[in-house]
Amino acid sequence: MEIKQSGGDVNWNVDKDKSGVKFKIRYLLSSISGSFKNYDISVTTLGENFSTAQIAFTADLLTVDTNDPERDSGIVNSDLLSNTSSHTMEFTSGRLEKTSEHNFRAYGNMKLFDTTKTVIFDMNFIGLSRTPGDKVNACLTINGKIRYMDFIAKKDKPGIGSLFISDEAEIQVTVFADKP
Repeated sequence: MEIKQSGGDVNWNVDKDKSGVKFKIRYLLSSISGSFKNYDISVTTLGENFSTAQIAFTADLLTVDTNDPERDSGIVNSDLLSNTSSHTMEFTSGRLEKTSEHNFRAYGNMKLFDTTKTVIFDMNFIGLSRTPGDKVNACLTINGKIRYMDFIAKKDKPGIGSLFISDEAEIQVTVFADKP
């Protein structure tokens, strides 16, 4: 179904039951996947044109959930999180570069462990749909990798960036939103 574009800024209402911020890191010879229980996502577009999207997300690192409470406690109480005053991961997009019909490269700033760096994520705009009640829904994903050691001033954390724990994390943000 083709949806007609309309003008003006739209601050989309993110459905937190369907959206989320997830991560995956290598640990030993396996990997750990998880999500953050407390997060916020905001999406603003010009009309329904997602090539104009301004996207921001934050995640409270202390609300990590890997489906293993003992492991979650170990992560929250680790040197990595206890040696910083900020326990929030924040991303704010800048410009989008179209790479194909529904795919974009999202350039933006990531703040992690009190340090802000420029990062590049891939954004896949899945599309718009209209409900029988004429409500417009949107779906998109943002994926990328960050080297969290790049955000740490002191790089001599034991075990990180070794055989045990990778210094790279995959980030995946899924957004389901309604037009107000």
